[in-house]
Amino acid sequence: MEFSELLEKDDPAILQFIELVGDSQTKMAESDLDFIRVVEDLIDVLVAKNYILFTDLPEKAQEKMRDRRSLRGKLATHLDLFSDDEGFF
Repeated sequence: MEFSELLEKDDPAILQFIELVGDSQTKMAESDLDFIRVVEDLIDVLVAKNYILFTDLPEKAQEKMRDRRSLRGKLATHLDLFSDDEGFF
């Protein structure tokens, strides 16, 4: 199969394709971030129910979990998300 048609870089079909790919990549990245949180929560539940020990995880996974918990704690402290001083909660 050969293609001989050449399109200009500003052709509407090319621009639409680039936009579609960009949107898909953005949605995939957002989905990945959401899924990471699901995996973290799943690990927390499995550890809490004693189905696995935290130390059963590979050392690198333990480090990443500890780092994310630390960052999340710092973020919550800095943003003071759980304060009802503002009347939000």
